[in-house]
Order: sequence, then structure tokens, then C-alpha cells
Amino acid sequence: MAGETRVEDIGGVRWVRFDRPDKRNALRIEDVEAIRAAVRDAPADCTCIVFTGENGHFAAGADVSSFSAASMGKLEVADESVGQKMIREVRTCQRPTIAAIEGYCVGLAMVLSAMCDIRVVSKTAKFSMPEVKIGIPVIGDSAIFAQYIGLARSREMLLTGAFYSAEQMERWGFINRLVDEGGAVAAAQEFIDLFRELPPRTVAAQKRIFEAWYQMPPRDAHRLSILEYAVTVAHPETGEWIDQFTSRRNEGKKP
Repeated sequence: MAGETRVEDIGGVRWVRFDRPDKRNALRIEDVEAIRAAVRDAPADCTCIVFTGENGHFAAGADVSSFSAASMGKLEVADESVGQKMIREVRTCQRPTIAAIEGYCVGLAMVLSAMCDIRVVSKTAKFSMPEVKIGIPVIGDSAIFAQYIGLARSREMLLTGAFYSAEQMERWGFINRLVDEGGAVAAAQEFIDLFRELPPRTVAAQKRIFEAWYQMPPRDAHRLSILEYAVTVAHPETGEWIDQFTSRRNEGKKP
């Protein structure tokens, strides 16, 4: 149904589709809550989660009529906003996450895409972090942009609120695959097929290690990564995957 965020489970993949054609898929509070629930409550057999938009756009940021100034003013310093909670859920998801982007990818939607492991992007896409133009600062996990595109470019993007083309964001290192118009979902499928061939337990461990790298001092992250490695290697399923990999290689098949 148009006008809402739709969640579909197809062949072990959870698809989260933004569908508000009259608003370029701008996200309301209920959409943000739906995204968070879709990630948190993904079924056990879910291989990966794909976020995409209908109507030629990913999402034109947060619907400011939903996130009113009054409601934002109630946020205490120690609190997480509903948007921050959603972003954290996506960032810490232990399954691979993909953003398949066409058209506008703005504000909160751009931060969501940054939290994903993979970004496949149409050449028609346009990116912006326009919060400063609205009158609010950018907070929280938006700090990750500096890791993707560098501190100088990140400051430019956040302080100007300007729009950037898909080609520009690819040159800056934000995009995994740049594809022709209408090709983002098909490109996402290529990654889905790759993820289906991977051991879920190892993928989850790798995602936890990513989070340690992101959140912890280097020494602590190193220690946690060693622990994750030891626990994963010790599990019987890992031995089975190693045996399968070795067998395929010995038979001359592609691992």
C-alpha cells in the first residue's frame, strides 16, 4: 500500500521499502519505528536486509511535519531520539545490510544508507545533509561520514547542506556500486547472491567486530576481535564451512 513503509520477506531476504509518492518517501516517525522493528524482528532465516524506495527515490529525509520542533525540543541531553534509535539498530544489525538508492537520498535517509554495509546507487541519485538549512545541527552517527569521505569533505557537506551527485559521492568513496537509472535493486541482488553463500555465524561475528572498530579504542577493539575469532573458529559449524570450502577448492570449483 502506498503511503507507508512496507516490509516483505522474500527468499530469505527482508526488503524494507519506502513508499510515500507524494513526499518523495520522506520518513515520518511511524516509518522510522517501522524500520527499527524490521531490523530488530527479522526472522531467523533472514540472510540480509535491503532498504530501498519506490517511485524513483530512496527517501527525501525526515518529514519535518512529523518531527515537529516541539517534539524535538523535548529531547533530553542523555536521550536518544527515535531517529537515533533506528540508526543504531541498523548499524548494529548482525546481518548484511544494503541500501539500493535511486533519486533523492537526503538527511536521515542518507545517514541510514551510511549505516548499511553496502550502497548500490543509480546515477540519478542526489545526496544531501540539509539539516543546517532547516535550523538544526547534525548529531549522533553522522560522524561516520568523515570515515567515508574524509573530514574536510564531511564538514563541507554538513555545513553547506548542498546537494551532491552520485558520481561525486562515488569519487569521494561513499558508494560501492554506481549503476544506470533503475538498476539499483538488480545490483543489490548481486550482493544478496554473494551473502547467501556465506556462513551466517561468521558474518554476524564480523559485523560485531565492525561495531567494535567503530566504537572502541583500537587496543580494546583488537582484543574483542581476537575473542570473536576464537569463539567462531571453535564452533562446529565453522569446521563444516572450512571443510566445504576446502573441498570445493580441491575440486577446482570457485570457492
